[in-house]
Amino acid sequence: TPLNFLENENAVHTYVQVIIPQALPNSLTYRVMREHLHLAQIGVRVLVQLGNRKIVTGLVSEVHHQAPKEWQAKLVVDFLDEAPLFTQAQWRLLNWMASYYICTEGEVLNAMLPASLKLNSESFITLYADAEEQELTEAEQELLDIIGKKEPIKTFELQELLPQVNINRLLKQLSAKKCIVFSEQVKEKYVPKTIKKVGLTDKYYADSIALTEFLNQLNKAPKQQDALLTLLNETLYHPESNHLRYINKKQLTTAYGESSVKALIEKQIIQEIQVEVSRFGLIDQSEIVNQRHIELSPIQQVATTEILNAFQEKEVVLLHGITGSGKTEVYLNLIRKAIEAGTQALFILPEIALTTQILSRIKSVLGNYVALYHSRMSDAERAELYINVLEGKVPLVVGVRSALFLPFQNLSLVVVDEEHEPSYKQNDPAPRYHGRDVAIVMAKLVGAKVLLGSATPSFETYYQTQIGKWALVELKERYANAQLPTIEVIDLRPFRENKELRGSFSPPLLDLLVATKEKGLQSILFQNRRGYSPYVMCNACGEIPKCINCDVSLTQHLKQHVLRCHYCGYTEPALKACKVCGSVEINSVGFGTERIEDELSLLLPNLNIQRMDLDTTRNKGKLESIIEAVENGETDVLVGTQMVTKGFDFAKMNTVGIFDIDRMIHLPDFRAAERCFQIVMQVAGRAGRRQEQGKLLIQTNNPKQPIIHQIEAANFIDFYQEELKERERFHYPPYTRIIEISIRHEDLMVAKNAGTSFGKTLRLNLGPDKVLGPEAPSVGRIRNKFHFQILLKLEPGVINFNKVKLLIKETAKQLIIEKTHKKLQIVLNVDPL
Repeated sequence: TPLNFLENENAVHTYVQVIIPQALPNSLTYRVMREHLHLAQIGVRVLVQLGNRKIVTGLVSEVHHQAPKEWQAKLVVDFLDEAPLFTQAQWRLLNWMASYYICTEGEVLNAMLPASLKLNSESFITLYADAEEQELTEAEQELLDIIGKKEPIKTFELQELLPQVNINRLLKQLSAKKCIVFSEQVKEKYVPKTIKKVGLTDKYYADSIALTEFLNQLNKAPKQQDALLTLLNETLYHPESNHLRYINKKQLTTAYGESSVKALIEKQIIQEIQVEVSRFGLIDQSEIVNQRHIELSPIQQVATTEILNAFQEKEVVLLHGITGSGKTEVYLNLIRKAIEAGTQALFILPEIALTTQILSRIKSVLGNYVALYHSRMSDAERAELYINVLEGKVPLVVGVRSALFLPFQNLSLVVVDEEHEPSYKQNDPAPRYHGRDVAIVMAKLVGAKVLLGSATPSFETYYQTQIGKWALVELKERYANAQLPTIEVIDLRPFRENKELRGSFSPPLLDLLVATKEKGLQSILFQNRRGYSPYVMCNACGEIPKCINCDVSLTQHLKQHVLRCHYCGYTEPALKACKVCGSVEINSVGFGTERIEDELSLLLPNLNIQRMDLDTTRNKGKLESIIEAVENGETDVLVGTQMVTKGFDFAKMNTVGIFDIDRMIHLPDFRAAERCFQIVMQVAGRAGRRQEQGKLLIQTNNPKQPIIHQIEAANFIDFYQEELKERERFHYPPYTRIIEISIRHEDLMVAKNAGTSFGKTLRLNLGPDKVLGPEAPSVGRIRNKFHFQILLKLEPGVINFNKVKLLIKETAKQLIIEKTHKKLQIVLNVDPL
């Protein structure tokens, strides 16, 4: 404890409430050292001790003088910022999210702050300096010898060196015998990017005569003389140098060698400095670089005017534009207007994949105004962009849902493209928020307007426009007179009966792929299942390999020669023989994207085929290379999962084939029809976006299903109205709000009994008509935990949501504190998808 804190008991001290970015139920109270008092302010980061040794980053949420009554507050270890890193709007958003999504403020903070701005200490082990001679076991002595050779060393490094040994147990024994010491070290994660520059020293910069004399003295060192002359030409003598005094050191060392530049520095003719530079190459907002005029069609101009007029009365506008109608051009026009007005804009996309293609379109219009923000950026890049946004240096951010948490100071417009996409919903970990909904709340807090866009809006969004809460603007024609694709439904049953199916392909689909290739155009084949086949089966005994951790069959991945669980990642080598009966007759059942790619390459070997799914885009740069190959016309057929439906604009894409639509229609989900319609319409929208009309082929075993006819008509309004009647009849959104409660435990009976108890409490307080379950979901065990789900259907305006959420939290708390429920996990999901 510092000497200046050895004060009398009656002294008034300053305390701070600190939110730790972890799932802690409350903020923690810490005491501020006297020398840190000037830094104690809301929104700054602090280093604080959590537990006995761990040092973590927290954010100050309150400054006060009230000491804790039941414990002695620890001191703040250090203040990391001189100014707040959080805006007032961010604080309000954090509080709203914690309340609405029934989670802790720490969990929300963890989502909002970039990883590099959250410092944590690491535990190191060293030998005890004054250790007495102890009687050690052979294992303890071996471990102590390793620590002595490599100290300080981390625990996980010891475990890697001795993988078969229980390291934690041995470390506890050595610590008890006072042979080793644990210490914590905090390493700064975010460091601004710097480069080395060189320029004339003050003496020679001000004295041209002395500079000339020195140049003459370098006649015997021509490389040094040339290096100095280059420096002078770039600074003093360059006509466009203005007040430039320093140039990049690398420029000189590359041309004249490290030794020549080093000699000039040692002779004190030039000096070296470190200069902080941006990782993004951001420009001043007043500059205009490579800006392209946006040519709007008359219909787009009308839509833009309608949106601006609607913003006068409504905070949220839905732009319902059919695929290929040019919604992006409307977005960019409105974004440019926001930037020209001196404000900031945010463009949210559902997938990282989309940012790759759309970035070039945005830069062609707005130059270097744009900055990207997504999870594939490095931690340092995200931290730097966060700080640049806080300082008002970034006019436009294009990113995924996490970009909503940036500290905008002057935001006027938020665009949420493809607002219907399920990928806007965060499922794990908490907060389990929906990006679209958070965007609307965030925009309201900062006084910005929100433009939602989609060709197939979610029912919840479209419903809000129908009741007059939000405004609706429509684009009903494709840009540049392009036509919507024709739709043809292929009944697979007669082809199967006549044995004309070739693998997963019907003859009309194969013929169309060939015809499309002959025209110099491209095709997409969509199957919403990755891998080679959903499962394999022994033909002799019917055995199906299953995951050891989850109640699901293992998916076959033929090229990797493995069977993989898509829930937990567990893998087994590909089967050569049945584990039960020993038969070698192993059959692949069903088909995924890998099998479609494999079959097509055999059936039509002249086609160049690319696959776009999670397996082919894991590695950095792979997604970009696939998109580039399609754009350059190198790919004839693109096979993929939902990734291929995400708003791509490929000029030569003309044909779309859809497999296994029957499975999508019959999923056990009240949103199954809505999602099926959205997916089909979105993937169909990739075809025929230029002059040549596209074509969509749907393979099905039952062409008479009602939704098939609705897809053929491609009429969203009729489909919406029909489905809405069913939603109202069975009390589903948008007429109700849903909260999903998932109870998980390694023991089946513990999970079931806890779920039963939870459901009983909810029924007593809310009534039986509002509580469904507990029931086991379709996959009842995941990662060795049994799941039971309770669904609450609550009518807005009839029930108090805050009271319901409080009841849920209290009931969950009471269940968890029971002795038999120590490992019970209760997951709360508001507005699940």
